[in-house]
Amino acid sequence: MRLSKISLATFFLLTQLSVSAQSLESIFTKGDRLIYQGREVTRSAKPGADSWTITIKKKGKVLERFETGDTMSKDWAKLGLFNFLGGRRKQLIVEGYSGGAHCCWEYRIIDLLPTYHVLYDSDDWDVGYDLTPVDLDKDGVFEFTQSVMTFDYFPLSHAFSPFPPVVFKYNHRAGKYLPANRLFQSRVTEGIEAKLTTIAEWNTRPELEKRTSILEPEYAATSLDVLLRYLYAGQEKKAWDFFEKNYKLGDKQEIKLDIKKMLRGCAIYQYLSRRGR
Repeated sequence: MRLSKISLATFFLLTQLSVSAQSLESIFTKGDRLIYQGREVTRSAKPGADSWTITIKKKGKVLERFETGDTMSKDWAKLGLFNFLGGRRKQLIVEGYSGGAHCCWEYRIIDLLPTYHVLYDSDDWDVGYDLTPVDLDKDGVFEFTQSVMTFDYFPLSHAFSPFPPVVFKYNHRAGKYLPANRLFQSRVTEGIEAKLTTIAEWNTRPELEKRTSILEPEYAATSLDVLLRYLYAGQEKKAWDFFEKNYKLGDKQEIKLDIKKMLRGCAIYQYLSRRGR
């Protein structure tokens, strides 16, 4: 039986995805302890505690101890080993979850050998949602994406909030993962064309200028998602040109001022702006 062209294309795509993208679920241990090259990592909690303690030891000596997760469910504090940097050596990844209906996942990626070294701590960047390693540039070292949380509940509910993506790439000089959106602009702006079409259709409604984001949550959410994806991709002029020409609601100037204020307090945006990355 011969595969159709569509089947062959689908097979090829799935094959490529299986090579480049890796799910972390399969690498997380089901127990409370893992050992790797003489390093012992455990999760534990005192009775009544509302988080897990992660302890990392070498020959009985504590190298690091920190808290993660906000409940006592073991599903919300996970330990695993994954080959983020290529070669034979694996790195420790710790996943914590806040619980509740609205996000959030936190991660630490730690190189245990030859010395203890934190490669990534999501708390440094105010990001959330799950982390999936993907070798975007095919260099044998994995990148990954999380979501910027700066605009959660802005200007509406969590469900309508924009969460622009940030791509982290390992920086050999710094010895850690850093934001690298300008190297992967197409990834950051993925899906924008369809949203632009939708916005153009909405903009044929003459009554929009008399309404606000509160009254038009889907319109506002879609428009802000496009704006922020352009901004976080480093396409500043394109972002604000889009906003000026396409955002038709009556709270336009208020929203613009609020966004610029929030960008000044966003670690991801400020880093990308300073570094031109």
